[in-house]
Amino acid sequence: MSEQKNDNKTQNIRFGIGNKQIIANNTYDNCVVFCVEGKDYKTNKLTEKQIDELFDKGLLKRFCEEIAGKVVDKLTSNEELACLLKDAVNDAIKNEGKSLRKSLDDYAKNVIDRLDDIKDKLKGLQETTEKGIKGIHSAIEKLTNEVKNASARQSMGASATAKQFQNALAKKLTKKRGIKIAEAKRVGFGKYKITISGEEKVIPAHKFENIKGIAQVIIEDGVTSVDSSAFYNCTDLTSITIPDSVTSIGSSAFSGCSGLTDVYYQGDLSGWSEIDFADSSANPMYYADNLYINGELLQGEIVIPEGTETIGDYAFYLCSGLTSITIPDSVTSIGEYAFRGCSGLTDVYYQGDLSGWSEIDFADSSANPMYYADNLYINGELLQGEIVIPEGTETIGDYAFYLCSGLTSITIPDSVIDIGECAFRWCSGLTSITIPGSVTSIGSSAFEDCSGLTSIIIPDSVIDIGSRAFSGCRSLTSIIIPDSVT
Repeated sequence: MSEQKNDNKTQNIRFGIGNKQIIANNTYDNCVVFCVEGKDYKTNKLTEKQIDELFDKGLLKRFCEEIAGKVVDKLTSNEELACLLKDAVNDAIKNEGKSLRKSLDDYAKNVIDRLDDIKDKLKGLQETTEKGIKGIHSAIEKLTNEVKNASARQSMGASATAKQFQNALAKKLTKKRGIKIAEAKRVGFGKYKITISGEEKVIPAHKFENIKGIAQVIIEDGVTSVDSSAFYNCTDLTSITIPDSVTSIGSSAFSGCSGLTDVYYQGDLSGWSEIDFADSSANPMYYADNLYINGELLQGEIVIPEGTETIGDYAFYLCSGLTSITIPDSVTSIGEYAFRGCSGLTDVYYQGDLSGWSEIDFADSSANPMYYADNLYINGELLQGEIVIPEGTETIGDYAFYLCSGLTSITIPDSVIDIGECAFRWCSGLTSITIPGSVTSIGSSAFEDCSGLTSIIIPDSVIDIGSRAFSGCRSLTSIIIPDSVT
């Protein structure tokens, strides 16, 4: 679109050729069109009256000059076409517009022919370009394959070099530490992952003490024990894998391993429960956050397998992610601090009867998971209110009903001989208890802090009452102690 000014009025000129829109907003078939004062004039339908009208307005000459000048520069740079157009315009002016339609239509046809030539050339160029592109693609594919082959050769070479380095490192560590290292590899700058051979039945005391750079340790199956301080102060250690062949771990084995986050045990819960941890830092969970049993993160609800007899010292030490635990009736003893730090525990499920639970040997208060839990279920029934210990039970073990605050009354059968240390400590809801004539001893702190207990009668059969047995029983108004107590 271009604009002309005539007598201070703006004249719009549109120009189109054939069915190709050049300047016009609309297309026309094989004609030239121009617009004056908003009116279209098509050369293939131009009347004598319209031509006269254009001459009268003095616009035809001005339009033709525009075509001959500015517009022709926009349409084509071809001198032959430009000359044809100028000749057509000059002829039209000389003949007072009589042959304008014919002259401009001839020009239009010439331009269309020229466009067809250009189209043919473009087609030829497209074919040449497509052929060239195919050639380029072929070259790229060939180059890509060469790069892949070179990369594969380089990777094979790098793998071979890495393997040589690992073998050399394993031999060096084996010689230096005096223990067979099956494999060693770099896992970061100055950090290494080592695999201790299963041929070594014991990892000796202090063997890796204060060693820097050991980030990951895998102990192969076959090793049975890790002696005291074996990995003492290995501050770069982040994970350790322990096989189910390991049955004991010595004191301070992982003391100072403050970087530990993950422990992987390649056995089941029963195997882990029965490992003999010598002290708190013998269990790598002293520092680690996550314990994986056979690849599964230990958290939420856990079930100790049937047949497990012992839950060892520190077995679930600081496993704060546990919420409930199911203990089979095969368990007879639970070691000290077995559940210390299991602050998330809410429910304990025992798959036996009250007699079985009463006779479990709890090593200390946190050996009993009720140290943290709120609810104890015996064979699916919540333990609360009045309970009756079954006939035939001989011992109510240490810490048996520790912190069972929901109990209100307990009936003990005359088969019971001993009431253990802290057996009913912190049973704050307990108001009455019947102690039979079969009982001979009441352990230390057995009823300590049973703040709801109001009265108790101790039979003549009792000969020993431990210290603080009734300490903190602030509601107790009377207690009868027989002469038999020494």
